[in-house]
Amino acid sequence: MKIAILTLPLNDNFGGILQAYALRQYLVKAGHEVVHVEKDDKSSLVHWSSFRFYTWWSIRWLAAQILGSSSKKEIYRQIYNFRTHTSKVRTFVANNVPRKIVNNLSVIEKENFDILIVGSDQIWRPHYYPEIEDAFLSFADEWRIKKVAYAPSFGVQYWEFNEEQTKRCARLLSKFDAVSVREQQGVDMCKDNFKVNPIRLIDPTMLLRLADYQKLVGYGAKTKKSQLTTYILDMNSEKLEILDSLKKENNMECIELGLAEQLISGQDAFQSDISVEEWLREFMQAEFIFTDSFHGCVFAILFHKQFIVYGNKKRGLSRFKTLLQLFELEDRMVFDKVNAIDLYRDEINWEKVDVILSAEKAKSKVFFESIHLTVD
Repeated sequence: MKIAILTLPLNDNFGGILQAYALRQYLVKAGHEVVHVEKDDKSSLVHWSSFRFYTWWSIRWLAAQILGSSSKKEIYRQIYNFRTHTSKVRTFVANNVPRKIVNNLSVIEKENFDILIVGSDQIWRPHYYPEIEDAFLSFADEWRIKKVAYAPSFGVQYWEFNEEQTKRCARLLSKFDAVSVREQQGVDMCKDNFKVNPIRLIDPTMLLRLADYQKLVGYGAKTKKSQLTTYILDMNSEKLEILDSLKKENNMECIELGLAEQLISGQDAFQSDISVEEWLREFMQAEFIFTDSFHGCVFAILFHKQFIVYGNKKRGLSRFKTLLQLFELEDRMVFDKVNAIDLYRDEINWEKVDVILSAEKAKSKVFFESIHLTVD
C-alpha cells in the first residue's frame, strides 16, 4: 500500500526522528511504500530546540564581546558544534526518512495514497503543533482514504485544546478508521473530550528489533565496562548532583549526550556534534544510563541497559508513567539524589520485560491488521 505519515517536524530531536524512522521501517519491511509529509510553515513549525539555541547564542555572543577573545573562541566552538550536529541529523533524515515537504497539506491528495497515518510523538499537543486540526487530518476531511492514528501523544496531563479545537478535532477523529494513543492518560482524554475510545499502543521505536538498530550503527557497539551514558534535556542542580555521585561512587566514565538545555544553562555541549547513529551507539555501549527523556527510557529498555530516569515534570510525566508501568519498572523513576544512588545496583528482570514487549508488538500488529494493513 501507499502510505503517508504525518508527525512532528523532523529537526534536531533524536527521539522524534527515530520514532519516525522506526514506523516507516516497520511498514517498509512489510512491503509498503511509505513517505512522511511535512508542511513547510516556518512560522508555526520552528523547532523549540533551535529557538532556545539562538536565544542562548545571542546572550552569550554579547557577553563574549565584553569578556574578550578567549570567550569568543568558546562561543565559536559551540556554534560550530551545533551546526555540525544539525548537519549530521539532517543527513540521517535525508537518507533514512524520505519526506515530501509541501506548502499546503491538501496538495498530497493527487499522490493517491491508500492510508494516512498520524503519529507518533506529541503531535496531538497544540503547544508543539499549533495548527492542531491538521494533526487530525482536517485537510483530508472529505477524502476517500483510510485514516489512522498510531500512538500519538498529548504530551502532558492537562487538556491544552480550547473549546473550538476540541469540537473540531472530535468531529475529525470520528472519521478515522482506527485510533490509538501512546499513553494511558491519552485514552482517558480521548474518551472524555473526543467521545472516542482508542487503544493504547507502544511507541514506534519499540516495534523494531535490536538488530535493526545495530544495523544502523554497524553492529560493533558492545557494552563498555563503566560507561555511564547520560541524556539530559533539562539540566538542574539536582540532576548534576546525581550525575556527579554516579560517576564518583562507581568510578564511571561519563558520556553526555544532552544539547539544548545544557547550552542555554551555560554549560559545554560535550557531544553536541553527535549524529543519530552515534547517539544510538552511545546508548548501546552504556553499562548504565541516566536520563530525563522519554525516548532515553525507551532505548534503555530496548537495549537492556540498567537505567534511572529523573521524572521530567516540565515535559509531562504521563509519558514516563505509562511506559514504566507497562514494563513494571515504575521504581526506575526518581525525583531525588538518594533514591537514584540506591537504584544503581538494583538489577532489572529483562526476561519479564521481553515477554511484555513481545505482547505489545503483537497488539500493534493486530491494530494494523484490523484495517487490512499487513505487517511483519
